Formats: sequence, structure tokens, C-alpha cells
Amino acid sequence: MVELLVVIAIIGVLIALLLPAVQAAREAARRMQCTNKLKQIALGLHNYHDTLNTFPPLGIRSTSAQSSYRRGWRTFILPFIEQNAIADMIAGGGVATSAAGNPSWASQPGGVDKVPWDTDYLPWFAYIDVYRCPSDGNAQGKIDPGTGTNNPASYRGCVGDLEWPWAGTPFTNFTKTRGVFDDIGRNMSAITDGTSNTLLLSETLVNSREGSGKSSRGNLGLKMVPDHTPQSCIANLDTTDRKMFLPSVNASNNWFGRRWADAAVSQSGFNASLPPNAPSCSWSSDTNSCIVAPSSYHSGGVNCAKADGSISFFSDTIDTGDISQTANVTVQEGSPYGVWGALGSVNAGD
Repeated sequence: MVELLVVIAIIGVLIALLLPAVQAAREAARRMQCTNKLKQIALGLHNYHDTLNTFPPLGIRSTSAQSSYRRGWRTFILPFIEQNAIADMIAGGGVATSAAGNPSWASQPGGVDKVPWDTDYLPWFAYIDVYRCPSDGNAQGKIDPGTGTNNPASYRGCVGDLEWPWAGTPFTNFTKTRGVFDDIGRNMSAITDGTSNTLLLSETLVNSREGSGKSSRGNLGLKMVPDHTPQSCIANLDTTDRKMFLPSVNASNNWFGRRWADAAVSQSGFNASLPPNAPSCSWSSDTNSCIVAPSSYHSGGVNCAKADGSISFFSDTIDTGDISQTANVTVQEGSPYGVWGALGSVNAGD
């Protein structure tokens, strides 16, 4: 009996020693999958550019969204990432795009009358695996066509170091963004800092639809202090647990990153101001005026694609300069946010 107990104890110790190694191997495999998915999307964007001589804009207008440019860039590249069936459904329109098969909910060709939160439009409920990071459990799982926040995406386009200026008519100031993604679409010649020095895509955690929403990982903190600097976002973290917002902070909790077709920065963009895995913040009760930091469950940083199509891993500790400043293209010639802000800018010399 003693010998048996000794053998069992030895087996238990071996399992305890091997388990972290197994988990590390699994995460290494997931990180490689994530890198491959970023590469596929980057190649899709390059193929789009080769065809149309421009990268897609962050978003275009949907007729029923009034002045909102909410049809996102991920919908434009579907034919270039082997998602022709969804692209054809959007292009064809008609009753076939209605989840309920109801003629009164049929779409126009191109789906221009359907907003990304339409709960009856079938293309929005297509499971697109290449848009989901395997390390983010909240990006996986079943799709529920009964809600407008049901189909997440992990990978986002770089809008530079400026906060999302959603005020009055959307995109009023967005033409001034320093990122690859703006309101009309940039071509290669506009990236004067060089494609190998400019961020194109990054991963960002999708939030959970459960819990209190106080976690700063995969949530958007709402109604922050009013000075609109990255530092003010950091100041709203709980000093006893830097992965949580302060108890006084409200958070999105159920929609941040959960609409793959939506062009709002809270859904499909990220900023190069706060470092990877920093919190994301809004200065309103919705998507208005927000700063979105890239984030992941990979240890120590995030995977990013550059505008030349290459993939790199960027650390949480990358230089971000002076985050107490507000980036202003009419005053500053370069980004105030150090190496990270410069990588997010298309402008030479940043």
C-alpha cells in the first residue's frame, strides 16, 4: 500500500510538472494560428488594394443609418479572404437575406439598407473563423441571431493615435486620422513613413456578455474624465487591481467588439496611443470619442500586421511617449506617443 501511494504521488508530481508545459504548448499553437489569421486578413487587404488601388475605408454609409458610416471594412474584403458566399449574398439582396424569410425584411442589393445591428439580416450572422482569435474565448461560441451584438471579431484596423472623433456628423474630423484606415481609404503612396514602419491590423479582446463589466480586459470604460488624454483612461483603473476599472466606472459589458460588420472604432478599429493590453475608454455613454487599445490573452503583448503584410509581436512595454498629451494633427507634426504612436502613423518622420 505504501509503495502504491508513493507511485501515485510521483505520478501526481509529474502531472503537475507537465501541465504548465502542455498549456504553454497549446498557447504557442494558438498564437501561431492567430498570426496566420492576421496574415490572411493582411493579404486580403493587399489583394483589395491591388484590385482597387486603395485600402478600404474604415466604413461607408448605410442608407437606413442616416449619417452613420457604419458598414465596416471587414465587409469589403470578403471576396479577398475566400468568403465569396457571404459577399454574394450581400450583393444579391432579396428575401434570401432575411433570417425569417419575410419579404418585408428583404434587403436591397448590396445590403445598403441594412445596418450592422440588424437582427434579421443573415450575412451578419455568418461565422467567419478568420476574424476570431483562438486564444480569446469570448470571440468563439454560438451565434444568436436574436440580438444585434452576437457576432464578434478579434482583428481591427489601425486608425492612428487620435481618439475617435464621433461628434455631430460622423467622420467630420476623421479625414485627419494618421492611421491607414480613414473615411475614404488610403493607397500605398499615402503611407509616406513606409509600409514596414506602419501598423495595419492588431488583435483586440472581445468583451464578455456576462459579469459586472468592470474588467478592463475586453471592455470599454464609459463616461471617463473629460480631458480626453490616454493618461485619463489609465487613471480610471482600480489601484488595487490594475485589470479592473474603478467601481464608479460603467463599462460596455455586452457589445465591445461584437459586431464584425460595424465600422465604429469600438467594433473594428484601434488606436496607437495607449500600449498593448492597456484599457480602452470612451468619454460618452456609447462609442463616441473613444480610445481603443489593442489587447490579447497572449503573454506579454499582441500580434500586429504592418502595412507591408508582415506580422510582428509588440510588447506591453513598448515606448508610448507622453500619454498625458492630446494628439492634435493641426498642431503637432509628429505623434506625442513615442515609438507606438509613430508606428500607428502613416506620416513620414513620425
